[in-house]
Amino acid sequence: MGESDPVLSKAKAWREAYGEHMRWSREQARLETELVRRVGFPGIDIEVPGKPTPAFVQDLPTLHLLLGKGPAAKAAEHQLRIALRAWEAEAKRSGFVDAKEREKETGLVAERLAKDALTTEAATLEGAIAKLDILLQVEAPGPEVSEDPWPSLRLLVSDLRRLAAGK
Repeated sequence: MGESDPVLSKAKAWREAYGEHMRWSREQARLETELVRRVGFPGIDIEVPGKPTPAFVQDLPTLHLLLGKGPAAKAAEHQLRIALRAWEAEAKRSGFVDAKEREKETGLVAERLAKDALTTEAATLEGAIAKLDILLQVEAPGPEVSEDPWPSLRLLVSDLRRLAAGK
């Protein structure tokens, strides 16, 4: 029955990897929220000539685009470098950098496993259902999205599970 379908073992490996990826995704988001609460976003406000309000910049190319290369830009560059170093130091200290790297690594593993399962021919109805489950998790914008085709696809998977259970 289902044990002879290679898709099922590949789908199981993907589910485990995807679960790990989602755990790291939540952890890095939690750490980033704490980091922003403690030190703010990485960047500085600068006064832009001719503009009524300051601009928030987070990188040197944007700073140079707005201020050019004159004395005001040099002073702002110095402030920006200090702010970015502070952010980077706190990001490392808090574990955010490590969590972000783990999220990326686990995402790549889950992506590879999904592709492997989806490109393997299903030998059973259960294997085909497992492939649809993976597609819904990977491609749907969210579990509660009500735009077509997602509700119909979720219903189709539910129908197939019910029919497979009754055979």
